[in-house]
Amino acid sequence: MITQPDGSSAYAWQYEEAALTLAEYAEYEDLVAQIETPAIQALQEQNSILQAALADVYESVAEQMASQESTNLAVLEGLAALYEAQEGTV
Repeated sequence: MITQPDGSSAYAWQYEEAALTLAEYAEYEDLVAQIETPAIQALQEQNSILQAALADVYESVAEQMASQESTNLAVLEGLAALYEAQEGTV
């Protein structure tokens, strides 16, 4: 905790510079890569699963829309047939 010029207090962190040799840095880099690789693979797998699910949803919506259009067309054809049948009797 430090005191600022206006008299208020604030938290402050002090960091020490890392002093790594090239060999130590290479080892650190390898460790980070080993940690990141499984995490990245898991994210990619999860992304693939989500993309497949989304594709299934889109396909289902498209099928439902096509079915609804077919139903609407059948209703309109039925109404047209009724109108034509009534046209001769009115």
